[in-house]
Amino acid sequence: AILPMDSRRRPAGFLTQANALLRKNLCLQKRNLKTNIGITIFPILICVLLLVLQNIINNELDKPKYNCGCACVDTDMYGTCRKRECGVQYSTLEQVWSCAIPSPPRWPALIQVPQPQFRAVRTVSQPFDDLPDPSCRDSLSCPASVLITGKDRGFAESVAGGLFPVFAPTLNVTDYLDALSRIVVVSSFDAQLSFFLL
Repeated sequence: AILPMDSRRRPAGFLTQANALLRKNLCLQKRNLKTNIGITIFPILICVLLLVLQNIINNELDKPKYNCGCACVDTDMYGTCRKRECGVQYSTLEQVWSCAIPSPPRWPALIQVPQPQFRAVRTVSQPFDDLPDPSCRDSLSCPASVLITGKDRGFAESVAGGLFPVFAPTLNVTDYLDALSRIVVVSSFDAQLSFFLL
């Protein structure tokens, strides 16, 4: 038999339900105290370790050998420095990497050619008159050969003359970038091994 509901008993209110749920969760959390402490402390520990590591790295990188080199360029009559300049010209090889270059010069185009022992020479399979004798490989003096093709030989030769101009010995070499822009710069070094003009 179903008993009639007491009219004085009503469903629990929101605050009563929230209070009961909170108490129930607190009982469950007391059982998992070690896990909860670990979950709370782990992110704090990671943040502390990152902060310590960042301070160690900053202290190491603040050493003079990792900062751009500076020099006093103007002093007063008492020897006190009035103006300091920092730049590549005042830096050691270790310091130069941290120097800012406000307007770096553009490098000229660089043609990669085979190493002297691998350059084209006259052989039975390549009987061209323009190729050098194979004996030049012994002295590593073989010139680099460039193949330029086309139907019109005169046009191909004029294009080749524009690509490879004759070097003038009277060229002003005080401005090396200007000089490099007027000649064909080549290198036989592997680009993966060296990124410098050699």
